Amino acid sequence: MFKRKTTGKYASSDQMKKAVLAVIEDGYSYRQSAIEHEVNRSTLSDYVRRHKKCGALASYSPNFKQKKIFSEEQEKSLADYLLNCSKMFYGLTPKATRRLAKEYAISNGVKVPESWVTNQTAGEDWLSGFLKRNHNLSIRKPEATSLARMTSFNRSNVEKFQTNLRKLYGRYHFTPSEIFNIDEVLFLVLLKCVTYNWSYDCHQTSKSCGQRGASQVGQATSRERGELMTKVGIIGASGVALPPVWVFPRVRQNPARMLCGLASGPLALAHKTGWMTSENFIHVLTFFVQFTRCSQEKKVLLIMDNHGSHLSGEGVKYAKDNGIVLLTLPPHTSNKLQPLDKTIFGPFKIFVSQGIDDWMIAHPGQVISIYDLPKICIQSWDRAATPVNIKSGFLSTGICPFDQNIFSDDDFLSSFVSDRPDPESCAEAAESGLLSRETSLPHTESSTLRSKPDEESSDGNTVPGPSYIPCSVHVSPECVRPYPKAQPRKKRSEKGRKRGRSFIATDTPEKKLLEEKEKQSDESFTPEKSLSTDEVCSEEDISTPTLKEKADLGDFVLVKYDAHGKKSVFYVGKVVDFEDSDGEENEKDLDIKFYRKNPKAVNSFVEPLVEDIHAVESNRVAMVLPNPISVGGSKRQMGALRFPINLFCFNMR
Repeated sequence: MFKRKTTGKYASSDQMKKAVLAVIEDGYSYRQSAIEHEVNRSTLSDYVRRHKKCGALASYSPNFKQKKIFSEEQEKSLADYLLNCSKMFYGLTPKATRRLAKEYAISNGVKVPESWVTNQTAGEDWLSGFLKRNHNLSIRKPEATSLARMTSFNRSNVEKFQTNLRKLYGRYHFTPSEIFNIDEVLFLVLLKCVTYNWSYDCHQTSKSCGQRGASQVGQATSRERGELMTKVGIIGASGVALPPVWVFPRVRQNPARMLCGLASGPLALAHKTGWMTSENFIHVLTFFVQFTRCSQEKKVLLIMDNHGSHLSGEGVKYAKDNGIVLLTLPPHTSNKLQPLDKTIFGPFKIFVSQGIDDWMIAHPGQVISIYDLPKICIQSWDRAATPVNIKSGFLSTGICPFDQNIFSDDDFLSSFVSDRPDPESCAEAAESGLLSRETSLPHTESSTLRSKPDEESSDGNTVPGPSYIPCSVHVSPECVRPYPKAQPRKKRSEKGRKRGRSFIATDTPEKKLLEEKEKQSDESFTPEKSLSTDEVCSEEDISTPTLKEKADLGDFVLVKYDAHGKKSVFYVGKVVDFEDSDGEENEKDLDIKFYRKNPKAVNSFVEPLVEDIHAVESNRVAMVLPNPISVGGSKRQMGALRFPINLFCFNMR
């Protein structure tokens, strides 16, 4: 790449004009004027001669132009194309940009250097100059964005959310003091890893002073493995922030230890996983009602995502009874439509990282625990959740004040790639004569390749002429390299999980749908559905065998062992041999090969790693089992046994 070897700079036209007039009108010498106006003396003498020759028409700026491959219009078209690709989240790398520039030049008949043809790509010098001439472009390191977030933020989903919000504004006339937003933040404590919106985002240590040239510089962190805990944030459109709520990864709740050193206000909950659950969310709603003092006479709006823990039947019923109107966001759009994600969680994450670094420095050799994190986060929350940031979050999402035109066409370009007509909606639109609305691109100059008219040979056959590009025809970059576009949608199957949507959860129709869905979910986990027969047994029936009176060699049996003061334990085994007993006549001890309950399958049993054969008294045989059925044909399932009988009522081992 070319590097300039001189440090001189060109004088501006006004600066040069003043220096010329100082020589001609004021009588300055060339040297005096050049020093005073900071211009080159030789260059000044050239402009003085030009002024004497041309007079008032003289130009005081260089009359040369930098040699460029493309014209200004072509470079602008190429820059617009690169910006559109970046907004679609399919930006081009520097190498891909250089290859595109070469193909773009060839398609438009532009003369290019021989190195472009030899290397099949534009040079690095051209890319460097192109970026300098187009100040709205730069080489950036993109942030990884999931396909779900790219495709879900489309005009259709946003319009449905805004329609529901407009409906609630017209129904209840909410004021800024009655509009709230709630969301959870996950922390992986002891690893210095902060999680937002249910996806991990590892915290990077802050920069520190170290030795220049060292291959690696370390910084003290905490343990490698951590515990997951949840923080709930609630903000209002009036600029108010409620005290945080914590879900600790513990079985029992101990606020005295969990919130040690904190003023009254925050709430501590417990769950063994540290995640938000439907039961704990009801406690959060109770906490919310206490602070907002909402009721049936004074309703409030609570905007949240449609996570399963937020939409339990009991939770929605509690919200409706206490005057809370629940409005859900479209799935995977919280980064654009949720105020907490827009303006609060970003600075909050930075402040928490700084607080953890300060804590590690102040406590050398110690490990941060889940009980230390609330003290750090409460200060970070107060610094991040300021009234200015909160109001800006509701304003930037168009929630308060309500603005349905807050998002432009450029904001929806991320969904352009996957924005395709639905086969079902297309069939309906074809019948009604309507077309579906898709995300459109900004207007760009576009034209197709033209070819010479076909010539007619002497024998009357048509000979196609060679393709060429007239100088007057401009081939846009989109024609050379079309914008990425997904394949047409397939017809959606009726089975499987239904797509999420934005809805008013406290409305009666939606509330009934949630209750029915929850009821169906509970019924789908009943153990009877996993059985191959409807036969039901109980421990009262085990004294008298129902299938066979006595076990023979090779039969599978159910063996009962009485536990002291506890429920009896049952094992599945196979009779492999008989032994004469010392007791009554016709009584025999059985050599039984025992199996173990398969933890990965229902009503299935497998052989233990170490063969288990023991002598068992015949009176311990509670039941002779029917022959087992095959579980499957895979190598992993070949050794598993399943019996066509209900064994759920037994305490199997």
